[in-house]
Amino acid sequence: MAISVKGVLSVVAGFFILLASSTSALAAGNDFVLGDLRYDLEGVQYAGAYQDLIYADRDIRPTGQNDFTSAWIGIDLANQPGTYGRQFTQVGLILRPDGLHWFVYAESGVTCYRGASNYGSLGCQGNAGDIVSVGNWYTVELRRVSGANGPEWVAMVYDTYLNPYVVAAIHSSSGVIYRAQATAEQGYSGSTNPHTAAYYLHYHPSYFVQAPFVFTDWPRSTTFVTGIVPHQYSEIRLWASDGTQICPTYYGATIYYPEDLWVWFAGTGGQTCESVLFWPGTWLPAVLR
Repeated sequence: MAISVKGVLSVVAGFFILLASSTSALAAGNDFVLGDLRYDLEGVQYAGAYQDLIYADRDIRPTGQNDFTSAWIGIDLANQPGTYGRQFTQVGLILRPDGLHWFVYAESGVTCYRGASNYGSLGCQGNAGDIVSVGNWYTVELRRVSGANGPEWVAMVYDTYLNPYVVAAIHSSSGVIYRAQATAEQGYSGSTNPHTAAYYLHYHPSYFVQAPFVFTDWPRSTTFVTGIVPHQYSEIRLWASDGTQICPTYYGATIYYPEDLWVWFAGTGGQTCESVLFWPGTWLPAVLR
């Protein structure tokens, strides 16, 4: 690994409803440090496999029974209207009062191969400490495979030795994605937002290239024009379900971290509220605020 997160995070410590069907569906409110990833390129849209390397630091657990902080990679497998029309799908790490878990959620439904059914039967969650623990890097992956009844997606979690565990099957045969993101989230169940401290890093989100059969870094951004869909850029932005301003008082990002285009911190102490990610080589980062 090119960076020492323990040392770097010590520095950090000093310093829309589209998502409502994620883990946020079971919470009264949510805050997001969104890492929206460009998906306009055919090679990305049809890659069939997507990874993110996530680091959870500081075992600061929420106090509410159903509260959490999390970091995950998510994709939309459809673009239809309705509550579950986008087939939002995610896999990542979630810190609950009893510790760190891996989790999977998919609007199209899942079959759990490990852990227990959760999130209104649309997801799976491992026991606290199963595969994952605070203070280590973990690769999480969403991959399209040939199932017994045709193509389907699976969610995978890799341990610290890079051993892969297929933890769930996702009931979708889609061969294309309609959105991609690498995001950190805080969820709460009470009437008052506790703004639970969150400390996560995203490292080199990647997609699969059929030849030479490797995962490669997400493409650089080419433009930054707000409102253009599909995005020709990747961006950081903050969003709160109750509409309040959470950045930088409670949450934010730190991009180009440390001096790596594809690494960013998301959570408590981050000062960037909106910015381009993976900017072109001839262009300096545009931190908007």
